[in-house]
Amino acid sequence: MSTAGRLKRDERHRQGLADLWAQVSQRTARQGADLAHDLPHLRRVWNNASLLAARAAEDEGWTIDLDVLEAAVALHDIGRGQEQDGERSEVTSAAIAEDMLRHHGLGDLVWPVCEAILSHSWSADREASTAEARILQDADRLDALGAIGVARALLMGSSMATPELYCEDDPYAEKRDLDDHAYIMDHFPAKLFRLAEQMVTPFGRAEGERRTRIVRAFYEALLRDAGVARGDGQP
Repeated sequence: MSTAGRLKRDERHRQGLADLWAQVSQRTARQGADLAHDLPHLRRVWNNASLLAARAAEDEGWTIDLDVLEAAVALHDIGRGQEQDGERSEVTSAAIAEDMLRHHGLGDLVWPVCEAILSHSWSADREASTAEARILQDADRLDALGAIGVARALLMGSSMATPELYCEDDPYAEKRDLDDHAYIMDHFPAKLFRLAEQMVTPFGRAEGERRTRIVRAFYEALLRDAGVARGDGQP
């Protein structure tokens, strides 16, 4: 076991982080009913990130700045719903995050926080270059798995007005391309089943695999109860 890792804090950031969370809470409440990206989501990601950081420091010898990690968690979705002209949400979030960090006296955190935000998104397909970015990436993806992940996938499909729950003619997409814009359940094999293998922390991968089993079980159970499950029961 490595003993080189540590978790860092700077007392000068304490009030700024508290004020930042207060502003994020207010903005998130004002932005409406995206229940898949609400304040409880941020709190769960922070819980995940805290655990992942502690394990990475103890088991892997990583040095992690918890002030950077906490601010990145608080701000990683702040731009959702405010994108302009096809801009990616993580780019919008990073731009808003920079302004908010400077406003709360956290200007020295801008680069590492924005780097974590820009690289956390699964769809961005960008490699995380810092310890804090890797932790945020795994922590956010863990919240897309397990029972919470199932609920969030259904909420997202509903909020995006996805036309159908599943494809009756070919629910397992054996003769068609997966399309989670048309079928909510396609999101499971298109993205969720693949998240655990992309985790970059050992503990994140192990926990991701456990939560993926829950997601797979729900997927199979729903299609079985709908009368469209395959004979072999494999996704």
